[in-house]
Amino acid sequence: MSKSIGITTSQWETLKTRLQKDYPLSVTAVRWKMREVMGFVVREHIEDSFDQNKNSRKYLKSRKITMFLDCYNESKFTFFLLKYSDYLDNSGKNR
Repeated sequence: MSKSIGITTSQWETLKTRLQKDYPLSVTAVRWKMREVMGFVVREHIEDSFDQNKNSRKYLKSRKITMFLDCYNESKFTFFLLKYSDYLDNSGKNR
C-alpha cells in the first residue's frame, strides 16, 4: 500500500452511488474484487474526542468519521483518480 486519500462520508456516499452505476455490485461490495478491479479498498476511520469531568468519567465530546481510499495498484488507482476526481474535491459540490 503506497498511499491513502481521506474523504468525508458525504463525499464517499456520492462516489459510492456513482461507482454502483458504473460497476457491478460484486465490485463495489466485495473488498478483494474492488482491490482487483479499481486498485483500492475503502476503510472507515473513526476519531473520538472525549471530555472528562471531575468524577473521572469520560463522555464523548465529538466523533469525526473519515473514509480512506487505500491504494494497492498505482496504475489502476491513477486511472480511478482521473475518472472520478470531481467526486473527491473538497468543495462538496459533487456531480
